[in-house]
Amino acid sequence: MTATDDDPRRRIRQLILSGDNLRKTRHDPVAVGRARDRLTAALEIAQTQGLEDLAGIIELRLADLDPGGAS
Repeated sequence: MTATDDDPRRRIRQLILSGDNLRKTRHDPVAVGRARDRLTAALEIAQTQGLEDLAGIIELRLADLDPGGAS
């Protein structure tokens, strides 16, 4: 069978990609907030689906969004 849109790994990848694009191409607080929202949603899916391998990656990206983090 092929992966569907409700496949958790596919949805997580989409959210990470979208969050990364916002974080890398825009340097305004609104874009950072939208990136955080997408990455947080991806983290919630990963945790509820037991995909801890992806949760760690997402947590690193969220840490990069912290005001004290490197830009």
